[in-house]
Amino acid sequence: MVVGLMRTELKRVWRHPAYRIGCVVFFGLALFAAYGQRGVVEGDLERVQKAAAAQESRLKENKALLASVESGESQFDSLWDDPRGYYLWHKTIAAFPVHPFAALSIGQRDLFDDIAEIGIYARPQTKGRELRNPTTQLFGGFDLAFVLVYLLPLFILGFCFDIVSGERERGTLRLLLALPVSAGRLFGVKLASRFLAIVLMASVAIIVAMAVAGVALFRHAADLGALAMIVAVYSAFWFLLALAVNAFGKSSAVNAVALIVLWAFFSILGPALINTLAAAVYPPPSRIAMVNDMRGAANEAEKRGSELLAKYYSDHPELTMEGGEDLDARERSFFDYYQRMFVVQKWVDEDANTAKLHFERQLDSQQRLERILSLASPVALTRESLDELAGASSTQFQSFQKAVARFGGRWHGFFMDKAVAGSLIGSEDLGEFPVFAFEIQRFTAGQVWRLAVLMALNLALAALIAFRLRRRAFYAA
Repeated sequence: MVVGLMRTELKRVWRHPAYRIGCVVFFGLALFAAYGQRGVVEGDLERVQKAAAAQESRLKENKALLASVESGESQFDSLWDDPRGYYLWHKTIAAFPVHPFAALSIGQRDLFDDIAEIGIYARPQTKGRELRNPTTQLFGGFDLAFVLVYLLPLFILGFCFDIVSGERERGTLRLLLALPVSAGRLFGVKLASRFLAIVLMASVAIIVAMAVAGVALFRHAADLGALAMIVAVYSAFWFLLALAVNAFGKSSAVNAVALIVLWAFFSILGPALINTLAAAVYPPPSRIAMVNDMRGAANEAEKRGSELLAKYYSDHPELTMEGGEDLDARERSFFDYYQRMFVVQKWVDEDANTAKLHFERQLDSQQRLERILSLASPVALTRESLDELAGASSTQFQSFQKAVARFGGRWHGFFMDKAVAGSLIGSEDLGEFPVFAFEIQRFTAGQVWRLAVLMALNLALAALIAFRLRRRAFYAA
């Protein structure tokens, strides 16, 4: 009986003109989003590769120049141009890796630059991406994640808003309830049939769209499996929500309005409320005030540069430059400049660290509260999961920022140690330069927790449906 009901329902869904039209529209939207994002991802990859190639070319030229100076073939009057000085070597880059699955979701890639410049004259910072089109930044880009998170639920609700009320209004509800099957099983089969039809269609659309986006499907089968699971659990929420609304026994028109209101709440109003509440509980301190404090500390340190340098050597007598009396005028001027600069930077970092830490802690608290509140929003949970799967979530970019800051400290420390010791760059130092390494963590505990919360929401809806189907009012035709 159950198998026969499911087969009949699948035939009804397939033969429905709206389903076929919806499939064509959904496929078109998915392919359009994937094709558009393929160009964006390829552009990011090309930009990162060009930056890496330019850095490698510059390093190669500097190595050749250093070798010619050490062999006596070349010489320079100034250490600022001399490859043994620091200026030709002080700058490097750190790149945020672009995963092939990045075509799935824009995430935070339209806000943060994926290339960070690191040097010794300023602390490294990950810059924001240039705003070429403010309208796009306001409404967000059109990607496959947008289609799955916001448009797929509308497609589901359009097929399920009258799953019970439609039978009642057509006068067939009593006939269905006369079958030797419980009401829960009967509408569960109807819901499962539509779930199977739509999720299979969405899965095929995802596979084709990711192939269009240039993803090697067999190489990333695990990613596709994770994506399919997320989409299936997320779709199940909207199917169950539709049946739960139908279980209250209202008309199809009322059900449609209620479901659209719920979609708007979960998709638009809910995330806005989460952001507003988190900002109200943990208002971030003024970034302008923090920058002004850091500038004030820098100006004060510049005035006290000689005093701070003397104090630094007094606190660290083991670092006193050896052979200082043997330096000529240009070398002494060179090391005096860099020693003063590094000590001033160190003092500024320590003096302004309190304001910076307070800002970062407040911001971290706000984002932590947002993640906790997002557990009640299936849209926010799914969007974050897709962003993380695409390697473009806010958490991953924050990890990149912290990795850049740590690497910047190592890079800065390498040249500071050289300057304090009164040592120039030699061929033996080239293999000692710090190397940046960062790997995106896409399969994290957060993914598991978000999926578990979605499943818990689905179970809660299933329990509500079971409760409503037991009420006598439900059977009134």
